[in-house]
Amino acid sequence: MDGVINLIKVMIWGGTTLLTPEPIDVHLDIARITLKKPISAITAGASIKIDITKYIKATGVVASLKEIDENFPDNCISIKLISTDQEPVVLSKQYGGAGNDSAAVYLASQSGIPTGLKFHAIEISSCKLLESINIEWINFSK
Repeated sequence: MDGVINLIKVMIWGGTTLLTPEPIDVHLDIARITLKKPISAITAGASIKIDITKYIKATGVVASLKEIDENFPDNCISIKLISTDQEPVVLSKQYGGAGNDSAAVYLASQSGIPTGLKFHAIEISSCKLLESINIEWINFSK
């Protein structure tokens, strides 16, 4: 029954939300982004997507995924979701995604993002300079 309820929630309220109305630069210093509207997870599988297409030179999905893994090793990008209600949620589960004309790094919580919490800000840093990137909230995973 929980699976059916989650499916209905995802179908009604799931989707993506652009968290950076203007592209931003991210590097070693922690950048804090205060959100205009709070975000919350529908399911524990919600994640953050960072578009890194311009940093991947390989062609083809397999080669692009390999390049993402080489250029953005685990813990290269650090993200915390900030809530007024409890400790920050650290997104440390990092994985790459690639299509024919796009590449991204996704970050999720190892133990799942708590549902029902409202996050009003994110903190992000990167081991590599990321210039003029967009950050999205992906809110429809299982």
